[in-house]
Amino acid sequence: MAPKHTVATLLNLEVDHLESLANTSWHLRTLHAIRKCRTQALGGHLDWCTTCGKLHLQFNSCRNRHCPTCQGHKQQQWLQARRKELLQVPYFHVVFTLPHHLNPIALKYPKVVYSILFDAVWETLSSFGNNPKHLGAKMGIPLECLEMDIKMVWIPSVGKNAYLLSVIDVHTRRILKDYFSFNIKQNNVIALLSELFEDYDYPNNVVIRSDNGSQFIAKKVREYLGLIGVQQEFTHIATPEENAHIEAYHGILKKEVFKRFDYQYFGEIEQILKRYVKFYNNRRLHGLLGRITPMQKWNTNKHLILMKKLTA
Repeated sequence: MAPKHTVATLLNLEVDHLESLANTSWHLRTLHAIRKCRTQALGGHLDWCTTCGKLHLQFNSCRNRHCPTCQGHKQQQWLQARRKELLQVPYFHVVFTLPHHLNPIALKYPKVVYSILFDAVWETLSSFGNNPKHLGAKMGIPLECLEMDIKMVWIPSVGKNAYLLSVIDVHTRRILKDYFSFNIKQNNVIALLSELFEDYDYPNNVVIRSDNGSQFIAKKVREYLGLIGVQQEFTHIATPEENAHIEAYHGILKKEVFKRFDYQYFGEIEQILKRYVKFYNNRRLHGLLGRITPMQKWNTNKHLILMKKLTA
C-alpha cells in the first residue's frame, strides 16, 4: 500500500523556502531532485506491458542516491551485499560523534569537518590497536601500503629466465596486479602501476615499497609516482624482510607452483600463474588474516578506500 504522504510531499509544501533551508548548492539540488522524482517535471516514457498489452506512461526517476522514492531498492541491495561480506567473527560498533555546536559548521563545510574528524578517528583507532594492552597490532586499510618485487622464472624451452613483477596490498595480502615477460623495464613498471591506480581512481596517501632494483629507482618511475602523489620507499641493502609480504608471496609461488608443475614453455607457466593468482586471492586461506582469503579481507574493508577518498 502506497503511503499517503512522502518526503516529496513535504518538500513541495516548502518549495519556496528550500533555498533558505539548504546549507550548500549540492543540498539544494538534492532536495529539488527528490521533490520532482517521478513527476511530469522530469518528463516521462512509455512502457509496454506484456500482460495487458497496453502502453503505460511512467514519469522518470531522479536517480539521486539520497532519494527514498527511486533508490530504496538499491539501498537494500547494498545492505544485502555488505551482509554477504561479513565474516564469522565478533564485530564491535564504534561511534565517533561531534559536539552539537559544530553541526552548523559541518553542514556548511562538510569536506573540511569530516576530513578532520576521520583523521582524528584513524589516529585514535591506530593508537588503540597498537597498544599491547588492547590489540597489540598495526591497523591498516586497503591501498594504504603496497609492496612490489620481481622474481626470476626459469623457462626450460628457451634456456633462460623470464621475470614476474607482482604488486601486493599489505593490509589484505591481495595480489593487485602482475606482469610476466622476458624483459621488465621502467616503462613496464609505469604501465602496470598506471593501470593499478587508474582502477582505483588514484587513491590518496599510498606508500609503495620495493627493493633498489634498477626498474624501481629509475628516474621516470620516481617522477611518475611523484606526479600522482604516491610515496615511494626502498628497502635497505640485503634486507628482504623489509619487503616481507611480497617476498613471502613469491616464496609461496616457488613452493606451490614452480616446484609442483612440470612446464616447458613460457605460455604454459603464464597460464598456470594466471590461474594461481585467482586461487591465491579467492580460495587460499591465509593464517595471518585469521584463516580467511585475501579477497574476503579486501571485501570487508574496501569501503574504507572510498571513505578515505571522500575525506581527502
